[in-house]
Amino acid sequence: MNVDTTLSSSTRIPQNAAIRRCYLAEKRSRRESRLQGLDIVETEINADEAYRKAMPELIGHENIRDFIACVAHGMVTCNVTAFQASKLLYAAQVALSAFARQPRPGKSQAPDPSPLPALKGK
Repeated sequence: MNVDTTLSSSTRIPQNAAIRRCYLAEKRSRRESRLQGLDIVETEINADEAYRKAMPELIGHENIRDFIACVAHGMVTCNVTAFQASKLLYAAQVALSAFARQPRPGKSQAPDPSPLPALKGK
């Protein structure tokens, strides 16, 4: 079975900026691999690695959400295997859990449980 992994002209560029970054990194890697004369296996490995390396860091709610979107998109486009996806999504889950436990900016810390003693009047 011969599978054509090149992107057709009808392929739409993703609207999500993070997914677009991964998508373009993959395309750039494929182009560079072809120029270097690499075989299809090396080209696929390099392209998939470029896609994953372009994924957002797991810092902050928006990045975590975009990271998850990139993993999902990568699974659909076969840039991320199911084995890799399970590990990546678990990492995102842990990061999201840690992010949710951080104190929110602008919120005051819990009051000191031991109030100052009252001053005696003169």
